[in-house]
This record gives sequence, C-alpha cells and structure tokens, in this order.
Amino acid sequence: MAEVARSVCLYDCSDTCALRVTTAGGAVVAVAADPTHPTTAGFICEKARRYPERLRSADRVLHPMVRTGPKGEGRFRRASWVEAAALIARRWRDIIARHGAEAILPYSYLGSEGIINAEGFDRRFFHALGASRQAHTICSSAGGTAYRHIVGARRGVDPEHDDAWKLYVLWGRNAGSTNLHLVPRLKAARRRGCRVVLIDPVPHGNVALADWILTPRPGSDAALALGLMHVVIRDDLHDREFVERYTEGFAALADRVAAYFPARVAALTGLPAADIVEFARVCARVHPSVIQPGVGMTHTRDGDAAIRNIACLTGLTGAWRHPGGGMLFGNGDWFPVNHAALQRPDLAPPGVRTINMVQLGAALTAAEPPVMSLYVYGTNPAVVAPDQEQVLVGLARSDLFVVVHELMMTDTCRYADVVLPACSQFEYEDLAISRWHLYIQHNPRLVSPAAEAKPNTEVFRLLARALELREPSLADDDETLLRTALDHPEARRRGITLDALRERGWMRVRTAEETARPFAGGFPTASGKLEFSSRALAAQGLDPLPSCAESVADDGYPLHLVTRSSRHFINSSLANVPALQRREHGRATILVHPDDAAPRGIRTGDAVKVASRRGECRLHAVLTDAIRPGVVATMGLWWLRSMPGGRGINVLTDQAVTALAGGPTFNSTMVELERLSRRGRSAR
Repeated sequence: MAEVARSVCLYDCSDTCALRVTTAGGAVVAVAADPTHPTTAGFICEKARRYPERLRSADRVLHPMVRTGPKGEGRFRRASWVEAAALIARRWRDIIARHGAEAILPYSYLGSEGIINAEGFDRRFFHALGASRQAHTICSSAGGTAYRHIVGARRGVDPEHDDAWKLYVLWGRNAGSTNLHLVPRLKAARRRGCRVVLIDPVPHGNVALADWILTPRPGSDAALALGLMHVVIRDDLHDREFVERYTEGFAALADRVAAYFPARVAALTGLPAADIVEFARVCARVHPSVIQPGVGMTHTRDGDAAIRNIACLTGLTGAWRHPGGGMLFGNGDWFPVNHAALQRPDLAPPGVRTINMVQLGAALTAAEPPVMSLYVYGTNPAVVAPDQEQVLVGLARSDLFVVVHELMMTDTCRYADVVLPACSQFEYEDLAISRWHLYIQHNPRLVSPAAEAKPNTEVFRLLARALELREPSLADDDETLLRTALDHPEARRRGITLDALRERGWMRVRTAEETARPFAGGFPTASGKLEFSSRALAAQGLDPLPSCAESVADDGYPLHLVTRSSRHFINSSLANVPALQRREHGRATILVHPDDAAPRGIRTGDAVKVASRRGECRLHAVLTDAIRPGVVATMGLWWLRSMPGGRGINVLTDQAVTALAGGPTFNSTMVELERLSRRGRSAR
C-alpha cells in the first residue's frame, strides 16, 4: 500500500522545500511539493523530484567496504560494520599515539542538511576526540562574516513581504538555479509595479526576470558599491534621518567613497558611468527596496568586501527603515536553535588547530604536523575543492588513512581506505532551517535504512564506543539531540517543540510584524547601529571601512572564468543521475560569448581545452550573448568519470582565500580556450 507523508528537502539549497513523499514496499517512489506550505507553494525543482531515481542508482553505497587495490582505482571488498569500526578505531589510536589527535581531520559540508546530522553531533564527536577543526568556508562564510560586521546578525528581508517591494536587486543572485521559489514572487511583484534589476556578468538563465540588466566585470562588485555610495552622497540622496539615528561612521565613509567617482568606477567595472549614476539614484529614491546578493559573487578575492560595501549602501539609502525593505544575505540567525549545546565546542582541547576546507590540497600535502587521516562526509572534495590536482595528490598518499561516509560511490570514495554506507534523508529523523524563508521544518524517518546504511549520528556513536571515548554526551540518542537543538529560550517562548513540529511539519519562527523591519529594535553590533566603520574589524587591526581591490592579474590568460550553479545538479550532487545529465547537454559545457569564440574559431558543440596557470580540462562550448564578453562560465560540477582525462573545473582554480573568514576565490580564475575538435572531429 502506498503512503504519502510530509517531509522536507535537505539538499544544500536556500528554498528548503516542504515535500509530500510517497512510499511503497519500504521504498521512496515519488517526491512532490507540499501545496500547503507558504513558500514552497505547490512546486519543486526537478532535482528534488528525481530523488527516487538517485536512490535506485547503481552508485548507491549499501555496505561497509575496505580498499583492496591502489588508491583511486575504486577496488574494495565488502566488510561488516564491526570490522570497519574496529579498523578505524585501531588506525586512529595508532595515529593519535604517534602524531596526536590533530592529525585527524574531519571534512564535511551540506550534501544533506540537517541540524543534528550535518551540523550538530558530528562536531561534538570530533571536539571530544581532539581532532583538527575544519573551517566550513567553501560556501558563504566570507559574505556572512562581512555582513555581520556591518549589521550584526545574519538576518534580513522576509520573502513573504513581497507585496511591499518596489525595487528588487538580484546582485549576482542566480535565482533560477539557486532560489527557484523567489522567481514567482518576483514575477508577481513586477506585475504590481516593482522594478527588478539584475547585476551579473553571466545573466544567462535569468534574463527574463529583470527590467534592467547590468553586467560588471567579475570581482568588481565592491568597486561598484563604492561608486553607488559616492553618487548617493555627492547628490545628497542619502537618508539623513536614518544615517544620523541608526548608523555610525558616516563622515569616514564619505571620505572613503569620495575618490570613487563614476568615471573611475566605470573603468573598474566595465559599466557605463551613466548607468552607475542612474542606478545609484534608483537605489536612493525607490522604496521599499531589497538587495539580494548571491553567494557566487563572494567567491572572488574581493568577495567579502563586496558584501560589506553593499550592506553599507543599504544603510546609506535607509532601505531598512521601510517595511519589507533592506538586504538579504541569509536568514539563519532568525532561527532559535541551540547550536552550542549540540556541537559542544567546550569539549575541544584548548589550542586545537583549524584547517580551512578551501585549502585541503595544501593541508594534505604540506601541513605540519601532517594530516594522517581524513574523515569525509556530506561532500565530495575530489570534485568540489579548489586546486584539484593537489587535492588528488594528497588523497592518493599511501600513508593517509581516508574514511568516507557516503550515499554514492563518488570520486572521493575511490581514494578511501574505508567506505561507509550513508542514509538518505528519508531514512533518518532531523530538523531543517532555511537560509531564505522563516520556517523550521521536521524531517521524519519515512523508510528503513537501505541495506546497512547508517546516519551520521549513529556512526559517530558507534565510533565513540569503538574508541572507548568516555564523554557521556557521545551516547546521546537522536531523540535527545533533537530536543537539545530546540532547548532555546526563544523556541520555548514561541512554543516551538519537537512534538509540535512532528505534528505540524513546520512552524514559523518569527511573526510578519517582527520581520517587516528586521532591525527595528537596533542593530546587534557593538554600537547598536549599522556600522559603516566596523568596530569589530578595527579591533582586529583590519581596515574598518568599505574598500575594494582594483585589479585582477590575468597571468597571460585573458578570459575570466565564473563557475555557475546548475539548474539540475547541486555542486556535484545528482551529477550521476542520467535524466539530469541529459538536461545539462549530456556533458560538461562552458558558456562563451560569440565575440570571444570567433577569434578562436569556436562554435557551439566544439570540444575545447580550458587552461589556467594551474592546469587544464576539456569541455564543450555553448555560445551565448547572455554573458559578458571576456567572461566564460561553467554550469555545475561533473564527476571526474564523466570528464575527458579525468579532470574537472577545479583543476583550474587555486586555494587563495578572502581576507575575511578565508572564503574561496573560485571566480577569480583566469583562463584561455583552445578549440580541440569540431563537433566530434579533430580540429585542423
């Protein structure tokens, strides 16, 4: 008998959709949208609908396995959980005895989100073990840190105030791929007279959403924001009352932006000076207005500065004073979750080192003391980490003990000594928060784990027992963990309990009145105001004022590479699903403007070599004028087995990081293209 139950999508995505999942015979057979959820609104993306196909994949890991061949070849034998846990415990005890617990490095991200499985009990286990800490920087940490330095918390505009919007700015936000449920809200807002502006060097896929499109050079967003503030102050368009009452550092800001006159910023961004002036005036005069930056725009060497500068712009124009207006770069800080009680950072020994996940290649090949064991879960570093060649060299070390807990036999699994089978989200219970909307949601266990799969929480309890770790909290069961997550005064005040969530499916964490003006009660900064000049940055000895880097060296490579999110993959997740591969042209592609293609003799469908100073890979060209000349863009991350030569896009990128929070700089990569073949035939 088929049954339909509530669930929530735990893919790494802003929308965090409410689902209706059909099960039959102990398996998930269909995934659909919950039509009653306020933001999911009855539709989901194809990525979520294809979940049953993903679970039936021949790539699914169903049993523990131990390597039998050389690393990278993917040869394993089946093992029991008892054997696998004993092997891990034995190797880790030896490593700890010889090198200390810091020689063990956990490496994870949000391949499947969840408060206790992806960002909770796992941290507690590794803190108690004394392992190196991982800085979870590969996505939005740089932008989030920058944003908090200006406004104090990662709170922003509630998307359910869309009926108020008069101006909406998608600044590097690839809504069609990464925030699909924003799209109908923008379309409805436009019908009501809202003006939508898209700022993106690669507007491809989002052109139809906008009334006005600006295509600055990649990495010049910080300069553009400085130029906009220059015009607003020069033309006396700033909100004087808001600036005087609710901000700090205006005089210093005015001095800083005085040099960024339109002609200079036009040279930095590649935009017409007249467009810079006009857009600044629109930002100052049209309210309620919202600026929503995308994460990709922060993946440049100046990405942290871009978010700081844009946040300052919203203070200068007084966007926050208007109900429904302001900025949106994540809403995670609205949610009443007791992260500290879940993760127990107090269990970590003092002085434990932190290793930036963006610099995994360097960590595996040059860290001192050396990393002797890597435990990977919820991510696929062989594909997603920058400087891929060095990452693969590190993974192939014969003395590196690699454990991968995974749903699928990924490229990273092929380098593992031990592979452990992971549960899908339908096989364990958890809670989910959103970076966009304001509903905390319940993810029930709908089917039994496939074969011998186990969720993260159960595996870490198993390893704690095998290692004979004495910390009592490592024995907490999932029920205890879920209730610990909601042991928060704000959750208690609002009646947000595990029992209520199990019954209702979701609960809103703030009222519409509270979110209409997110900082009506003051900004949670040291000054209580929006800080144009950040006290926190000054205390760290850093420049407290908005700034920008003014150039990116091309190193002899003239084209700027932007790595875009695919509509059908989530990073490398789902890149092994045949139906979704077909939707992405059936192979890895690169978008090229006709003006860049013509002198290189490139046409749509041609195989091309893409080279940077670090390496090269092979892709197929797709010509489009929905991209800025001088820029090329890739869509999603394909598994290495699908890439000619076994190398992907990240063979081109490096391990440089942003000044704040050590974020990645994928989109500061310069490349050159060379035609290899004409539609399957060798080029002459």
